[in-house]
Amino acid sequence: MCDNISNEKKGTFSNAKEKKEHMKRLDEEPTCELTRESLRRDQLGRRDIIAQFIHLLCNVDGPYSIFIDAPWGTGKTFFVKQVIETLRFANPNIDENAPSDTSIFDSNLMSNLSRELFLPIYFNAWENDHFSDPIAPLLATIATMADKTKVNQDRSIFDIAAGAIDCALSLKGVDAGKFLEAINGNDFLDAFRKRQELRTKTEELVSALLPEVANRAVLFIDELDRCRPEFAMQLLEQTKSLFLQDNIVVVYSTDRTQLAYSLQGVYGQNYDCQRYLQRFCDHDGDYVSSIQITYYLKNNPIKYLEAKQADIHDGYCFTKISERFIEQNNGSLRDCNRFIDKLNQGAVYIRMTPDSQRDWPISFSKNALLPTFLAMAEYEPEQWEMVKTGRRFDHVFDFAKENDKFMEFLDRAIMGGGGYVEKGGEPTDIIRKEYVEDVCAEIFLDGYDDPRLIRSRKMLSTWGSFDKKTLRTLSFPENVIAEIDDD
Repeated sequence: MCDNISNEKKGTFSNAKEKKEHMKRLDEEPTCELTRESLRRDQLGRRDIIAQFIHLLCNVDGPYSIFIDAPWGTGKTFFVKQVIETLRFANPNIDENAPSDTSIFDSNLMSNLSRELFLPIYFNAWENDHFSDPIAPLLATIATMADKTKVNQDRSIFDIAAGAIDCALSLKGVDAGKFLEAINGNDFLDAFRKRQELRTKTEELVSALLPEVANRAVLFIDELDRCRPEFAMQLLEQTKSLFLQDNIVVVYSTDRTQLAYSLQGVYGQNYDCQRYLQRFCDHDGDYVSSIQITYYLKNNPIKYLEAKQADIHDGYCFTKISERFIEQNNGSLRDCNRFIDKLNQGAVYIRMTPDSQRDWPISFSKNALLPTFLAMAEYEPEQWEMVKTGRRFDHVFDFAKENDKFMEFLDRAIMGGGGYVEKGGEPTDIIRKEYVEDVCAEIFLDGYDDPRLIRSRKMLSTWGSFDKKTLRTLSFPENVIAEIDDD
């Protein structure tokens, strides 16, 4: 059983200053500083995976393409930024402020990378899919790497880039896959020459950055699965045909299943888009997948909450119930971050609104139902919609019944008062479900003529009042948000 409520609160929230550093945005942008800090702390145990991936980069012959395939929200971008940061740190020719703590990087890995210098180039496809053609912004991104390296800029790298971009723009509207349709006319020959010219200029652009800076370039193309299908398709086909040098590796970071669904909008529902995508993949980096990430979450929810600086305490029922929901729903990192953000707000709310132990329905609604509602809103939004509109309350018990901490608190509440259990009796699932539905009726229903509300008022014996606004909307009072903002 959880410790009693008064002890929970005493141990968890006795000092507001102790929690001030905890209240911050949890789904942060992977900046250089944050990436380095994540490598130092290694909260998700990714150093080994990073080392494996870089070992792969060191042992492939270009041209080569790799897919990092994992669902949305599993941390692909953060992983890619961690790899990039490691490659940058190992290359003394990249003009970056290196972190003073070199222990955050694997020494054997650094030794290997000292012999095989890489120039990492990051391209966010989604941020650029407003362009009609993907190659122009991609080439511009490559060119900007001159500002971030010790490359001799007297070599007119930007002139080379400008020529390549002009060539790319001159091909606007020309679909390489349809060249043969124009084989009987001059259009084909002109397009072919321009395509060859673009390939040459692309090679010149990459070569202008190499070899003074690195042995090879690694082009990371991220967020491909979020792009317009036409843009994604063009980007895949263009990079496959343009980057044919042996000194470049292309890494696509994407959810290949979602990308395949997206591309079916271009090719048709009957087209085998998975096989189509296989054309662009020399190696499937499936070991960098959600399997490892979700395994971590499933087996270490408390550690992950602590790593994300969530406001938690081992004896605190609200948090322990929340932890179980993270375990059970196997959410992505992004899902987990959103849930933790609400969890922190809920923890502050409960600290600021202490309950009376004699009023078990009120205590149950805050400490057990509130985290349940938060979890339903995150993981089962359709069920939550039915609950908050007063249409179905049975969904709540069905959603929470596998959560042992929820069930423990529920039994305590049932035995604490009301006429649900006869003297000497024990709660059954039927009784438990009725109790949950009765408390939900008090929260979500108004008036007196609803039979569910009539039963709840007869059975519950509630002395206090429910904070219906917070429980219905999951929108916490302004003073709670203000405290978080102040922190």
